[in-house]
Amino acid sequence: MAVSRSRGGGVWDTDTDDTNNFSFNIDHEDDSGQHGGRKEHGVVAMARGDAATTESPLFRLSERVKGAARASGERRMLKKTASGCSLSPRPGDYANNHSGSSAKLAACQAQLEEVLQAHQASQQETAELRRQCASDQDQTRRTARQLQQLQQTRSKESKAKEEEVLSVASLSARVNELEQELGSSRRAARQSETDKKSLEVRLHRALEEASKQKEAVRQTRGQHKDLGQGQRLEMARLEGHCQRLERQKLELLSAFKKQLKLIDVLKRQKFHVEAARLLGFTEEDFVKTLDWDSK
Repeated sequence: MAVSRSRGGGVWDTDTDDTNNFSFNIDHEDDSGQHGGRKEHGVVAMARGDAATTESPLFRLSERVKGAARASGERRMLKKTASGCSLSPRPGDYANNHSGSSAKLAACQAQLEEVLQAHQASQQETAELRRQCASDQDQTRRTARQLQQLQQTRSKESKAKEEEVLSVASLSARVNELEQELGSSRRAARQSETDKKSLEVRLHRALEEASKQKEAVRQTRGQHKDLGQGQRLEMARLEGHCQRLERQKLELLSAFKKQLKLIDVLKRQKFHVEAARLLGFTEEDFVKTLDWDSK
């Protein structure tokens, strides 16, 4: 940043790249009213950074100028202000030189105050920019941490989604297997129903036949008590036949019970397969929801 001001014959330049430089020019008028060619230069190096204004060389220079103006005469005051610069007015024109130098000194002091104020404003602006930079760096670090957390969360969600997809595929395969088993169970159940009906028909017929045979035996026993040996043999044969029918009846009942148990087992398998199918539909809805979220 560069600042240049001119007032009352004085010129101040400040340049704050790596150092802050300060210079001023004082022109004296001779008796003829023309400006002389003398130029007084002073250079003060000021350190960069956040040092306090009271510790800067520019501030100490201003204090020196003010103290010299109050304590000593014009020549000594100008020497201290210019840091080694000498003013040599022409003999015979001391009054004009004195009044002009006083005015120029006042102008230099006013310009010095302005430069000090500009320097303070620049330091305040620099401090504010540094605070803003620190705040931006903190925000950048927070944003980076949030981005890292979001990436980790996204990675976890991707892994979870992949696991869910694999689980759904496994469940779909299991559902297909259960559907095949269900088809086989249904076919076996239909065959069992057919066999059961056939057994029931045979059982009813056997029971009817047994009843008829018992009735015939009872009637035969009542009507023919004194039959001969041939009739007793016939009775024995009929009784044996009745016993065989009873055994067949028991076998049919046992087979009927087994068929009922098989039907119960098939019904349970059917319920399990239907539950697995419902679970497969629920998993498909979940996968669709995940696909919609990713879109």
